[in-house]
Amino acid sequence: MSTIPATHEVIHISAPGDADVLKLATRDVPRCGDDDLLVAVAAAGINRHDVNQRRRGPEPGVPDVPGLELAGTVVRVGRGVKGWNVGDQVCGLVDGGAYARYATMPASHALPIPDGMSLLEAGALPEALFTIWHNFFNVAGMRAGEVVLIHGGTSGVGTIAIQLLTALGHQVFVTCGTDEKCTVARELGAIEAFNYTRDDWVAGIRAASTDGADVILDMAAGRYAEQNLQALARRGRVVHLSPGQGASIRVHPVM
Repeated sequence: MSTIPATHEVIHISAPGDADVLKLATRDVPRCGDDDLLVAVAAAGINRHDVNQRRRGPEPGVPDVPGLELAGTVVRVGRGVKGWNVGDQVCGLVDGGAYARYATMPASHALPIPDGMSLLEAGALPEALFTIWHNFFNVAGMRAGEVVLIHGGTSGVGTIAIQLLTALGHQVFVTCGTDEKCTVARELGAIEAFNYTRDDWVAGIRAASTDGADVILDMAAGRYAEQNLQALARRGRVVHLSPGQGASIRVHPVM
């Protein structure tokens, strides 16, 4: 492994605006904490969060180097870290700073690169994968065999969720905005994909499943609030990833 330099190149947000406000700069290589990995970055994912941060511009207390996910090679291991070694290839989440030659990553946020996946591909994996796992299993408490409905089936989160949840044995249904996207979702493993501009997806999922969706992952929020309740199975759960447009929902308590 080559010597770690004292400084490195980063891409930082110089002002609010479009992509031209992203500027190259030289900064000190970040210090590797006791529970961290220092990673030589091979690829960094680009997420909506990064775009919104760039549009807002530099903010107090927020790193001006964007990027929440990356893949690369471990060049230094914190004293308290076990299970990782210099030279290991990893991908994972960072609290900003991925648009750089080097970045520190909490070892607890690191994942091994899946077999057959390049570093470039792995750089776009962690944000969606952690989002899916946290929301379906930690928040919704999803159980074996439950039926899933995902709004935004061909989004970054949606495409990975279809494949992961299908592999784990769940029946996955999705909504998409075009017939072409619906075709892609089915090819990825969705049992059915509903074109929300035309199809009655509430009736569709209730007809295609025993009792509706056990878990709904909604990235549109307010737009589908009441329909989600109609599509839910008994004791079903809805998880929102975005506040969307907001909504008023009529709830009829059962005493």
